[in-house]
Amino acid sequence: MQKIIFILMLLTLAACGAAAAPPDPVAAGGRVFTIQCGGCHAISDIGSAALGPRLDAMVARANATTDPAAWLRLSITQPAAEISPGYRPGLMPISYGQGLRPDEIDALVAYMLKVGG
Repeated sequence: MQKIIFILMLLTLAACGAAAAPPDPVAAGGRVFTIQCGGCHAISDIGSAALGPRLDAMVARANATTDPAAWLRLSITQPAAEISPGYRPGLMPISYGQGLRPDEIDALVAYMLKVGG
């Protein structure tokens, strides 16, 4: 009987530990991309580049800087700060700095660097 109680306690502790595991930022960023960005932008083979620039190209531009994550974060929160060649200012309907929480922006940046790099 003590063995059964001990096993049940271990299973309970394991379940609590699994529930407390931090979320995967790349997976969370993929969800943000699909919901917020994928209708107008594509990255890798995901999304549609029907209206906006491909984000792979933005990741390549970001990777040429000293801080790719900061460059992408700025591009997301202030889209007019760095306009992609061939596009004009003002096409982004909103600044996603106002539409996304900071953790969503961080996750989106992690996703873009992983998938688009």
